[in-house]
Amino acid sequence: MAQAPKTSLPVGFIQRLSDDMIFYTGDAVRALRNQDDLREFVRELAADPEKGKCIKELSIKGQGNGIGADVCHWIDTIPRLLRGKLPNLKNIHFDSIAWDRSHLNALNTRLAPDLGYAFPTVVTLRFVYCSFAHFRDFEAVLLSFPVLSHLCVENLMGLPADDKETLAYLRMPTPGRTVVRLRSLCLYRYSRMELLFAWVRLTATMTLQSLALHLTNVDTKHEAFVARQLLETLGPMLRHLTIGHTFNRDNPIRGSLFDISHNTRLASLRFLFRSMEPHTVPWASSILAKLASDRVRRIAFDVWLSDEKQLQNAAWSELVECVGALKLQQVEVVHRGELEWRKAYTAIKATFYRLPDPSIFRLVLIDDINHKSTVVY
Repeated sequence: MAQAPKTSLPVGFIQRLSDDMIFYTGDAVRALRNQDDLREFVRELAADPEKGKCIKELSIKGQGNGIGADVCHWIDTIPRLLRGKLPNLKNIHFDSIAWDRSHLNALNTRLAPDLGYAFPTVVTLRFVYCSFAHFRDFEAVLLSFPVLSHLCVENLMGLPADDKETLAYLRMPTPGRTVVRLRSLCLYRYSRMELLFAWVRLTATMTLQSLALHLTNVDTKHEAFVARQLLETLGPMLRHLTIGHTFNRDNPIRGSLFDISHNTRLASLRFLFRSMEPHTVPWASSILAKLASDRVRRIAFDVWLSDEKQLQNAAWSELVECVGALKLQQVEVVHRGELEWRKAYTAIKATFYRLPDPSIFRLVLIDDINHKSTVVY
């Protein structure tokens, strides 16, 4: 049996536990939650400038979320205090920041370019529970980062309820929009999908290679219709697709709502299963059943297990049967749930080793499920 992972692993370390299982811990991250955190970080960098070279991700987190998001008055000092001190910074994560409140909204014209100027190496931006008064304010932040390649959005709030105003704005030429070279886009719950899709069609249609969508239960059919439009627009450019859905038993999504027939060059397909109820599985089986046997080379499933028996049902048996009918190079299962890793390993392995070729199977365990939303390929 594989040895248990250490309780504390070096930053960015990947420990192989067996031939089909790895344990992933993530990159060097610094969290800033208030002015005191920022001041302490500045003092540390002054005492040891080399420390700044190790930081790959900056997490800027306000207090609360949604309506209670933090005005975060100290955020406007970050570019000035940290400029040039994080030369290898790649990711910035904004969490619960109320950009639409009077203080930051007034500063946005200056703050947005300052952020990009201070951190020109950033390639990934993530916004969670952030609010903006207008889409142009949100776009100003995006356009300030010269090498932005990856964007992730979850619970984007504060924008006008009527999309017509924003869509009219998007039809107007904007300096800098044409030079965006977005390679991946992740849209999770309540991310104003239609607006962001419209923006992508104007900026990154010819460069976007990876798309992740997590639909909600609010308006499944509309979201799926909009998603189908984008998938059709991206066509053979799209190489990696992730699909997830949160829904109840009364409103199950059907695989027919997704049409990936236009995405003829897909290399990988990933499914997210935050709910492990059997009724949440058939939509994925429906998509897999329609795939040509040699269409996709890599398939992954992210699961949140809390019980060993959650995979022991007909729905998962059917899904594994659909996977087994494909000519794949790798099948990956990513466990992010609370079930102890040894039990998860046994349960997942027992389910997926029904594959005709078990050697293509790989299991990945995520150490910090709240920090990482993706896995290293």
